[in-house]
Amino acid sequence: MVSLTSKVETGHRDIVHDAQMNFHGTRLATCSSDHLVKIFEIKSNGQSFPMAELTGHDGPVWQVNWAHPKFGTILASCSHDRKAIVWKEVNGKWQKSYEYNQHEASVNSISWAPPQYDLIFACCSTDCSVSIISWMGDVWKPIKIPKAHEEGCNAVSWAPAKRTKSLVDPTEQIDPKRIVSGGNDRLVKIWKSRPGRTRRLARLLLVEWMDDWSLCATVLAVSGADNKVNLFQERLPNQWMRISEPDEDK
Repeated sequence: MVSLTSKVETGHRDIVHDAQMNFHGTRLATCSSDHLVKIFEIKSNGQSFPMAELTGHDGPVWQVNWAHPKFGTILASCSHDRKAIVWKEVNGKWQKSYEYNQHEASVNSISWAPPQYDLIFACCSTDCSVSIISWMGDVWKPIKIPKAHEEGCNAVSWAPAKRTKSLVDPTEQIDPKRIVSGGNDRLVKIWKSRPGRTRRLARLLLVEWMDDWSLCATVLAVSGADNKVNLFQERLPNQWMRISEPDEDK
């Protein structure tokens, strides 16, 4: 049985669209239609304390996502105002570190890559495109996938980094980056990203809203506007099969 351990009074003045804990479970980030991102400290006893109120968006903020702590205390947010913002805590104070404003419509989803791939985030937009933005040491470098979906893109997520060995080269290698996106065109698409280029690996026919990968990166969970959650498994490279479909009678 699930029990309520604590309740956070966010103080947002409108609908809260997302709430995300950091890697250690000590910080909570929330975002709302009131254009604000808020940060709370979460104590081990369940108590919460407001830490920061981040202003910089000019529309409803749809999603927030924490970067891995190896890169510092970094948070990303995306909004109806067509912007994705990277926030960073420096000496106890939060500041805007980077603003990506190259989308032509609402930015609906944002996700950091696994830390093995360094500091990279992806975001997607109602303008049908997906952007991948990488920190190159002194500057952020964006790559855009135009027309990733025909009717707008709602969700984007990274596959966990997989380490593999081969008989030819026994040293461990990290597989190329893989991203999944879903849109209003009833498609879920899986993309492989290599330096300088990105290509589509597979597409799944489904109404899509939110997606997530298993830790082994071979099972994909997808939820849609049809109020269903489906599981897909990669049986062969780039060959995906639906392995679970909800029972409408339950």
